[in-house]
Amino acid sequence: MSWYALVACSLAVLTGFAGCATYRPTPVSESQVALPAATDGPIAAVAQRISSQLQADESALWLLPTSRDAFLSRLGLIDTATTSLDIQYFLWQDDWSGQFLLERLLQAADRGVRVRLLIDDVAEFSRDAMMFGVSRHPNIEVKIFNPWRTRTRMPRAAEWVFRVDTLNHRLHNKTIIADGLFAMIGGRNVGDRYFGVYEKFVQHDLDILFSGALVGPVESDFDNYWRAGLSVPIQRYLKPRRGPLSLAELRLMFGETIIEGERLAQAYDTSATSSEQWIQSLDRDFSVGKGRYIFDDPDVRTVRPEQVGEELLEFLATTQRELIIVTAYFVPSDELMQILESLAARGVRIVLLTNSIQTNNHMLAHVGYKRWRKRLLRMGIELFEAKPDAALMSSHTVGGTTPEFLGLHSKAIVIDDRWSLVGTPNLDPRALKINTENAVIVDSIDLARRLKTLILEAAVPENAWRIQFDARGQLVWSDDEQQLKREPKNGFGQRIKEFLFSLLPIKNQA
Repeated sequence: MSWYALVACSLAVLTGFAGCATYRPTPVSESQVALPAATDGPIAAVAQRISSQLQADESALWLLPTSRDAFLSRLGLIDTATTSLDIQYFLWQDDWSGQFLLERLLQAADRGVRVRLLIDDVAEFSRDAMMFGVSRHPNIEVKIFNPWRTRTRMPRAAEWVFRVDTLNHRLHNKTIIADGLFAMIGGRNVGDRYFGVYEKFVQHDLDILFSGALVGPVESDFDNYWRAGLSVPIQRYLKPRRGPLSLAELRLMFGETIIEGERLAQAYDTSATSSEQWIQSLDRDFSVGKGRYIFDDPDVRTVRPEQVGEELLEFLATTQRELIIVTAYFVPSDELMQILESLAARGVRIVLLTNSIQTNNHMLAHVGYKRWRKRLLRMGIELFEAKPDAALMSSHTVGGTTPEFLGLHSKAIVIDDRWSLVGTPNLDPRALKINTENAVIVDSIDLARRLKTLILEAAVPENAWRIQFDARGQLVWSDDEQQLKREPKNGFGQRIKEFLFSLLPIKNQA
């Protein structure tokens, strides 16, 4: 046990908290590289039909903008895989959708599919027993990325002090690769709020699915993360406080959760037949483009994860006529502002859609953003903030769920009606310099048209406030029916919270 872990664990003992863990040399079967692409099965059959329509350097691409698209696509890939599923996520929630998809992963493993699951450890300790139980299946390997030494909440404050340089870097990547032939990346984690069945709020989000030339680089990047020193087999690292669940206990728990959420299950057609029909339909409507996959180095202990940030900024700087951006969190660096100012000075149209204070689930990010609004407007940028009761709510809610608000979680860019970027990075310091991220940049007029339509639809008055100056140079929030001279907020409590967060000296990490 290292000295900083020893200190953290000693504090845990003194304060009465248990749960300190160290690396345990328990033998674990590890598959270090991707399996060859499948040659048989539903996924292989569709991929073969699609590839006959592509050049060697092209990919077929599908945008997945709604909660239904997002859930059924994941279910379709999991249910029809025959050889391998390689999956990495920032968050995998222990709720209905999280358990439902894990149960389907167990079924895939029962069919002989090899499953590799890599989860960031930012909040995974609360789901240790569940993930440990899943790893008991002989065809499933689970790793946690950049793990905490302590497995309970309170002692982590001490560990944070001693390991902040490492622990501050989180794996924000979100990837599914099925049979080595289809890959999906995007903004969504796994959890009810990303699939439209969370009562508190649901997310307006976006994923992109693709087959063809882009899949190989994504698979190679997954292998790099899987072999990285910070990716630790869960069975070597910890023994959950509550005790690891057996596979039988885990299946029983998942079954009870699914039954309790019967209304949610009925909101989706979750049959195996439906999954195969979804896969078979993919060859009917897709965009074709040439692209490149951008990603950060997983060794955050020695290489700062700035590669995606640098390429993203270079991508923005190539704009000639029009730049359309949607980002959940906008806290620009000086370099980003210089690029935007240079583009605006050349007459480039710039449209920016981001969260309002009412839709932002991270107050610190909003505090970091709000001080830039006037400067953005002076540059001539068209600025929009998402409404909590947006008309788009219906596209992101299923199963009769009545969420309190619709949050914005999408991350995408369209340049000159030709180039598109879709992935995990927001335009904030955590994405550009701190967390690891992944994205695709695609040259496709058809994909750019579809993506631009989605972003601009989310910016119409029914879905977003237009931020402008009034005659006196003050900010106003307007739609087709009203013009507000005071920022719309969710009551006095939110105003107090905003004020308190504005006092914190860490807005550069929002």
